[in-house]
Amino acid sequence: MNTPQPAPQQKPPSPRRSLSYFLRGSWRMLTDDEKRVVRATMWQLLAARLVAGVTLVIVARQSGLLTGALMQSSPWLTAFCVFVGLTLLNVPLEYYRNYWAEVLRERLSKLFQFRVFEYMQAQSVDFFMGRNPGELMRQLSKAATAVQFLLCDTVVLALSDIIFLLAYVAYLFSLNWQLTLLLLAACSAIPFVIVWFIYPTLERVSFERNELDNVYGGKMFEGIIGVKEIQLNNAQGWIISDMRKLTEELIARDLRVERWEGINQQTTSLIGTITLLVILGAGSWLVITQQLAGGWPELFVFYTLVPSVFSLLVSLCSTSARYTELRPQVAEGFEILETPPRVVDRPDAQAMPPLRNKIAFRNVTFAYSPDSPPVLRELSFEIKAGQRVALVGRRGCGKSTIFNLLCRFLETQDGQGVIELDGVDIRKYTMASLRAQFGMVTQKPFFKHGSVRENLLLAKPDATDEQIIRACQDAQIHDVIERKFDGQCSGYDTNVNAFSGGEQISIAIARCYLRQPSIILLDEPLASLSADVASDLLVSLKKLIQGRTCIVISHALQAVADVDQIFVLGYQGDRRGRLVQQGTHQELKNQPGYYRELYEKQILSVY
Repeated sequence: MNTPQPAPQQKPPSPRRSLSYFLRGSWRMLTDDEKRVVRATMWQLLAARLVAGVTLVIVARQSGLLTGALMQSSPWLTAFCVFVGLTLLNVPLEYYRNYWAEVLRERLSKLFQFRVFEYMQAQSVDFFMGRNPGELMRQLSKAATAVQFLLCDTVVLALSDIIFLLAYVAYLFSLNWQLTLLLLAACSAIPFVIVWFIYPTLERVSFERNELDNVYGGKMFEGIIGVKEIQLNNAQGWIISDMRKLTEELIARDLRVERWEGINQQTTSLIGTITLLVILGAGSWLVITQQLAGGWPELFVFYTLVPSVFSLLVSLCSTSARYTELRPQVAEGFEILETPPRVVDRPDAQAMPPLRNKIAFRNVTFAYSPDSPPVLRELSFEIKAGQRVALVGRRGCGKSTIFNLLCRFLETQDGQGVIELDGVDIRKYTMASLRAQFGMVTQKPFFKHGSVRENLLLAKPDATDEQIIRACQDAQIHDVIERKFDGQCSGYDTNVNAFSGGEQISIAIARCYLRQPSIILLDEPLASLSADVASDLLVSLKKLIQGRTCIVISHALQAVADVDQIFVLGYQGDRRGRLVQQGTHQELKNQPGYYRELYEKQILSVY
């Protein structure tokens, strides 16, 4: 469809959301069953980390006892065996902890990606207008990764890190409060340095990198779907040069982010190293002056656990830095996912029966945005059930918009007219039952990557093989499909991309036969086809619309010459989107106006 695109608008800055807001939003996206599975995985991960943390404390204590036993020449074999045993035990515990962390990450990532796909299927068509599909998918993919990080790293891992950090500090405080106070003083310096001097810059460079990365994804998508046109115009060099510049700029921005992440981690590590040296120096002096009750074994416990404390701090700082880096992606993803569909079922919507009487547009006015001029203006017409009608007019006059409104892909605002089927406002019908009335054949039908059978089943998922074959026979494409048989797979298992453009339109016609709709919408189905192919398809289309209500958009007079009524839409000035002419082919070809101009160009010019 040549649907007019809404005018681009300046994107407002995203509101700054809190971490709790993102966490609650992420959690709400999961179903109750998914929440139970995620909770169970979280508890298993916490249990694994708890056991590993307790084991570390015991190992540190036994290491201290072993050191003391060796220094005092006392029996040390028992302490040595306990130390070795606990150290070896920590290996499977560490594996168990990392395993459940990855399980949780992957589960959350895949669940969120599925939720995003499910959400997109419920969105209104106008949501996708004016958006780059590649850029949109890039944004949502990164949002899925960010949500996985939020629920796993910030909730489970960071929470357990905080618990262990407090437990380690409490244990060290019970051993010696002076050395622990030194440790706490150093720990308090880390948030001050990072929050005030590092995070503002890290967030800024992360936002700049994220913006360019979205553009990069969009350009990559365009380069893939437009490869034929690019090669036809020998534009590969220009496209590759453009992508190379974009890649180099993206690498530069990635390096800026990595540089500030490295500064963040190394700042924490440097403070930790200095603190450990100070504690060892102060502790050694306390041992020598006999002010440390536990002596060298106790100091060895500090030597073992202080790096663990700073390791936890580094982990927390990395988590915080990662959140700062991902905040723009999360905010962008949530901004998209929080956009409600504009077209929804009313609470009292009813199922629609097959069309029996007529389709009516009554004073319908429609604009794609409040700031853009109306595409349709006070449009009124009626189409009786079983009637064949053509919409004719220049590009941009609103023909495809009529299709979109009729199927409720778009919707008029209150007070801007009403669209009725059998005298009932279409907004009073459920969208599923309304759209079940329609079958559509376009110039470029949609086909998923898959076999002919899979694409036909889009119209009727429970269709039998007999029904599929009958539909293809009616569309006069069955024999063509059967010729694709290679001795192993049926022609119906052949990839749909193996067929020509005209054959694919025939498959789309077969899809309509399988659906058995009461209303057929044809949007330029014969455009860009050779005369002989168009002639063959016209026979199939006439058979398809026989006994059904049909609305066709076409500039090819051979497709509209024998319809019952032709509606001509105005294009310029105040006439744009209005019904300016109505009649049969014989009537309109003799009246001044756009239809007569079209007739003279296509018919009289031949002679």
